[in-house]
Amino acid sequence: MRSPSLNTESLDRSSSSDLIAMETPVHLIPSALGELFAEVNHHRYITVADRYGLMAAIFDETLTEEEKRSIDRLLRAVYRGKIKLVNQLSMVNGF
Repeated sequence: MRSPSLNTESLDRSSSSDLIAMETPVHLIPSALGELFAEVNHHRYITVADRYGLMAAIFDETLTEEEKRSIDRLLRAVYRGKIKLVNQLSMVNGF
């Protein structure tokens, strides 16, 4: 039996497009992270949209040390069970 051949030309093209996508900088709205922390700490849960916001924040190269420490505190609170993960997209208008 002959093994399927590998088309390296298509791999090269897809790899270069993946690299371009990875180099795009992420910049958050200036007050977004502070509002996220306030909401999560007030309600004691984090939604799917909040988690995506945190993932985006981690890739923001302009975060201050204070913001990075705040993210770490929030993640530790989730790990310790002080903040619950909910599978709802958002709590705004019951979504």
